[in-house]
Amino acid sequence: MGRISLTKRKLLVVLAYFLIYFVWGSTYYFIGVALREIPTFLLGALRFSVAGILLLAICVCRGEKVLYLQLIRRSAVSGIVLLFVDMAVIMLAQRYVSSSLVAIVASSTAIWIMLLDVPSWKKFFRTPTTVLGMLAGFIGVGMLYMEQLSLETGSAVHSEYGILILIGGCISWALGTLYAKYRSSGAEEVNAFAGSAWQMLSASALFWICSLAIGECKLSTGCI
Repeated sequence: MGRISLTKRKLLVVLAYFLIYFVWGSTYYFIGVALREIPTFLLGALRFSVAGILLLAICVCRGEKVLYLQLIRRSAVSGIVLLFVDMAVIMLAQRYVSSSLVAIVASSTAIWIMLLDVPSWKKFFRTPTTVLGMLAGFIGVGMLYMEQLSLETGSAVHSEYGILILIGGCISWALGTLYAKYRSSGAEEVNAFAGSAWQMLSASALFWICSLAIGECKLSTGCI
């Protein structure tokens, strides 16, 4: 029984890494493909509206409590910072740089989280190995960035705009993660799926507002 449980946990770890590297990692590529036909904010609005509604429907079917004011309020804040700001930044950046370069820069988010998580500095930096690990990660991201940038030299106009926008997005995601950690985790852990659903719906609301404000629907041939 113990061996079966251990094997199951190992398989779940492998599955988790698969989802991170192949499913989540391919997000940047598919965003780049979608942006060829769909305006930036309209894409975010459609994406998070569909995902949020589907996830909320799953929560209702499971009997999970979804109309919880504290959950909605705190999920809305983390959703706006995590999903709206960061994903808007990523989609805007892909107007200037390739999806592969976006993925490389976005991988520095974990480093930003550690740097900005001031209450946990004593825990993070109490051992030299942690500091060396963070430096190694930063150097690795930098090397990948320089290699990819050299391959794309001359292929993109104002690529520096995209990089600066991306760095801002990484910081926004880190701040949203820390807000969720210290402020909204209590409510969202109890109603995990519902919390994620409200995050997406909150982000989609702002995407719709921005899209309608700048007239993206009129510019998109597929939007009535």
